[in-house]
Formats: sequence, structure tokens, C-alpha cells
Amino acid sequence: MAPLNDRDRDRELVAVSTAIGSGCRPCTQHHVRAALKSGISPEEVQKAIDTALTIRREAGDAVAGLGKRLLGLDQANGAREAQPADRDEALAGEAPGDIFDVIV
Repeated sequence: MAPLNDRDRDRELVAVSTAIGSGCRPCTQHHVRAALKSGISPEEVQKAIDTALTIRREAGDAVAGLGKRLLGLDQANGAREAQPADRDEALAGEAPGDIFDVIV
């Protein structure tokens, strides 16, 4: 495979991150191998993997927090009642900490 130009290199690294973020094992295998085969360094691929893991973890935390707010639970320990305004905001879909706040 010929070396990639900057645009294609970025696309392949985004594909690695997307594959990891979506949890697609065959996609991850394909894109990590394609990235390495095209000359992208293992360090660059590792950075894409680390970024995907961070985004996936933070998105999961944000969605879990939304679920807890919908239940009226305190996010810190899941035991205390959240303030009614927090629950109302969560039910309305306008609560801070929604998954889109993490991704965007």
C-alpha cells in the first residue's frame, strides 16, 4: 500500500477511533492493520486508540448520569434524591451532561 497523504492519514486514524468507539472488533482489526500497513506509526495508532477510549468512557458516563437523573438519583453515589429541577431538566432532554455535551 502506498503511503497516505495527510487527508487520508487523518481519515484512517479517525476510522481506527470510530471502530474502537463503536466496539466493532472486525472494523478495529481492519483499520489498525490498514493504518500500520500504510505507514502510520504504532504511536499514532495508539494515540487514536487512547482518544477513542476516552470519548467512549466519557460518553458512557454522560449517558449513565442522564439515566440517574431520570430516576431522580444523585450522580455522586446513586443513593440520594436529586433536586427536582435536575430531574425535570433530564426528562425534558435539556440537562447539562447529555452525551452531545461530551462529544461536541
